[in-house]
Amino acid sequence: GSANSRGVEVSSRFMLSDELSAYATYSYTKAKLTADAPFLFQIIDDEDLLAQYGQSIQDFYDGKDGDRLPGSSEHQFSLGFKYTTEVFDDKQLDVVYGLTSQSDVLTKVGARADGEAISGFSLSNISASISDDDWAVTVYIDNLFDKYAVTSVRRDKGDIGNAQFVEQNSNRADLQRNYGYYLTEPRTVGVKFTYTFDM
Repeated sequence: GSANSRGVEVSSRFMLSDELSAYATYSYTKAKLTADAPFLFQIIDDEDLLAQYGQSIQDFYDGKDGDRLPGSSEHQFSLGFKYTTEVFDDKQLDVVYGLTSQSDVLTKVGARADGEAISGFSLSNISASISDDDWAVTVYIDNLFDKYAVTSVRRDKGDIGNAQFVEQNSNRADLQRNYGYYLTEPRTVGVKFTYTFDM
C-alpha cells in the first residue's frame, strides 16, 4: 500500500510592548493510507473464526484506504508570553509562560487491531530567570496545573483480555504486564543555575 502526510504550519510573533512579547503556532497534519493494506496486522486463517464473524474479523486487521496513520495528532497549538525587564539596577529578569496543546493520537493505523485513540491534552510551563553577563538563575514549573494525561500506549488491549474479538485475546500472564500507558510528567518545580566561563 501507500500513504501520505500533508498539512500546514503557521507561526507568529508579536511585540506587545517594549517588555512583553508573545508567540503562537498552529499546525494541521492529515496523515493517512492512500491504498488498502491487506493483512497489515494479522492474517485470520482460522476457519471457525471466519465462519463465526465472516469477513468483518479480517477487515479489523486490514488497513483500509483513508485510515488515519498513528503517532501524530491532527492539530497542535502553542502559545507563549515573555516579559523582560531590568531589576537590581543592571540584572535582567525574564518571565516566560508557555502553553502547548494537541488533539488525539491513534496508537495503530485506523485504530484497527485493538488500537486506541489517546485523548488530546494541554500543558502549561512557567519560568522566571535573573541573569547577568556571565550567569543566570532560573526557577521553573513544568506542567503547572499538574495535568494527568496519557502520551502513548505500550502494546494493545488484547494483552489484558479486552480484544474486540475475544478469541484473539493473548491470555498470557507475561504479556499482561507488558500493556500499559505512558503518562505526562507530574508538576515539576526546579531551579537551574548556568555560568559561562571565559576561555
